[in-house]
Amino acid sequence: MFLAVVTALVDETAQIMVVLVPAFIRHPNSTHIDLDQFADEKVQHAINCPAAPTRLDRDIGSNIDLNMTLLDSLLGFSKDGETLTLEDLAEHHHLRHNQSRAESKSWQFGNSDATCALAQYTNLVGVLGRNGKHGLLTLYVEDVQKFYTQEDLPDTYERRELPYYAIVATSLIDKMTHHIGFQIRRPFPAGDHDGRDIEPLQAAYEKTPSGVDGKEG
Repeated sequence: MFLAVVTALVDETAQIMVVLVPAFIRHPNSTHIDLDQFADEKVQHAINCPAAPTRLDRDIGSNIDLNMTLLDSLLGFSKDGETLTLEDLAEHHHLRHNQSRAESKSWQFGNSDATCALAQYTNLVGVLGRNGKHGLLTLYVEDVQKFYTQEDLPDTYERRELPYYAIVATSLIDKMTHHIGFQIRRPFPAGDHDGRDIEPLQAAYEKTPSGVDGKEG
């Protein structure tokens, strides 16, 4: 029992430090981290990611405040009107990628950027996912809406017995990139922030079997 409690505490601390450690590295003289420091220039492309699901990029608008237009867009990508699958999330991300690329004056989307951006979606699955029509990690539209608009966990939320480990997040991210049609290199290569964009403008799911753009019009 003692070991189980200690393990749970270590797991929770490890997950929190995934965010805090990069922040402290970029603010080496800080004894604590203020929320505003998660949005400053030092943490760009490390914690505060480009092409976020519900926030604008820093050089386009507010990268702190919830953008209701983007949230409505995210929720609207549900194909059944009830849940958000990994495919739904991947397709919304790809829209956000192309929007940000078109509007940003300093666009880059290397391997670490892609990981950071996609993790914002997979973290929703890992935290809010529950047993439902798509299995144990079913993400419901109503839960996502409450999480963002009320900054609260769903009424149906239950503390999961198994922590949401990085290996699970990585697996979900890879499923999303496969649906879009690109692959994240790990470890991140040298020069990953040299202005490259590893994600294609046209996704694999947008193409017909012959490789031609499948959009009408």
